[in-house]
Amino acid sequence: WRSYWLHVSLEWMPSLLGSLAFVFSSLMYLAEVTHSYNPLARPHSLSLGYAICMLNLLGSALFTAGSMGYFARALPRLAVAAAAAGGGEGPHGGHAWGWQYEVSEWGVRFPFGLGSVLFLIGSIGSLVEVMSEPNAAVAVAPNDGKSA
Repeated sequence: WRSYWLHVSLEWMPSLLGSLAFVFSSLMYLAEVTHSYNPLARPHSLSLGYAICMLNLLGSALFTAGSMGYFARALPRLAVAAAAAGGGEGPHGGHAWGWQYEVSEWGVRFPFGLGSVLFLIGSIGSLVEVMSEPNAAVAVAPNDGKSA
């Protein structure tokens, strides 16, 4: 029982807090793109930056949903009791049984997987956006050999 809550506090609570921080940063990025703190405000013109922002916002919301999905599970003593009563092993081994397996698949793994794909598409879009800007070249000061 104690190890369960230790596991939750050391692994899943930081995941949830980090996901919420990603949502906050995505909302700040949305405010920068739309020039409004209203998250429902549409930009003056649709752009690649707005699409990237929405991908990141949706990805971070899915990460938050996946982090919260871990908390929707039976307590360990109930899982042990169900296994002892003939609940046995889950479809893929381990002690995932019944609705716990469904929550694990669709409430945790699916949001994390889809959120990761959205972040990947957003990062590729960010790379395209940066490389397509006319002032993408970085000015480098010449090194005259003197230390600053």
